[in-house]
Amino acid sequence: MAPPPATPERIDSELRFITLMLRDLPDVVRDWLEMGEAERISWSHDWDQQMGYLRLLDGQYRNGAMTVKQRTRYREPLAKLKASLPTIEQTNLQQPPISLDI
Repeated sequence: MAPPPATPERIDSELRFITLMLRDLPDVVRDWLEMGEAERISWSHDWDQQMGYLRLLDGQYRNGAMTVKQRTRYREPLAKLKASLPTIEQTNLQQPPISLDI
């Protein structure tokens, strides 16, 4: 299945989703062991989906499909992901599928 077209609205939506997911990550990790297995699996699936969006966003960033504002917004979750790598490993979540260095 081909990825959706890189419209400005779609890029904004993907940026919003990844930002929200990262905002929730510390709370999720704090509660990880108390969560039921189904809730951990559900959150892990959501995380995996966001990592797929991240791969798309990275391609859009590198191909010049983002506006200047979107490019700036894109760098923020990358920095947060980089800082969160130990937490991501701790919960055995999927590692970011892209380089976090821009």
